[in-house]
Amino acid sequence: MNDPYHAEEIDLLTDQALTVSGGATPSVTSSRLPVGKLSKLHVNVANAGASTSVTVNIYGAPSLTSARKSHLATFTLGAAIGATPYEAGKYIERDAIPSYIYAVATNSDAVNTASIIVTLDRWR
Repeated sequence: MNDPYHAEEIDLLTDQALTVSGGATPSVTSSRLPVGKLSKLHVNVANAGASTSVTVNIYGAPSLTSARKSHLATFTLGAAIGATPYEAGKYIERDAIPSYIYAVATNSDAVNTASIIVTLDRWR
């Protein structure tokens, strides 16, 4: 059924590989996505990798280029179990929705790689 109030989900990060060892990339920041006119968001984060310690912070910003930010959520993820990712999520309601939203993911596991997905489910 088509719901005119529910917009399609969108990924801020898709299968982003984060590795600490060997001078690789242990952290990544997503692009900023405009969300200011939405009524509700559901942020879902997942680690499909073997990393046992990944932190994903969700931030809001007043503009596309502003250095100011507000902290909306922190997720600490463990390792996937087989083909099942370690997942967590949170709703962000109208009064807490900023103009823009973005994610910063950091792998703290020195041995194992993280595979991070951050998805936004959006309502008008």
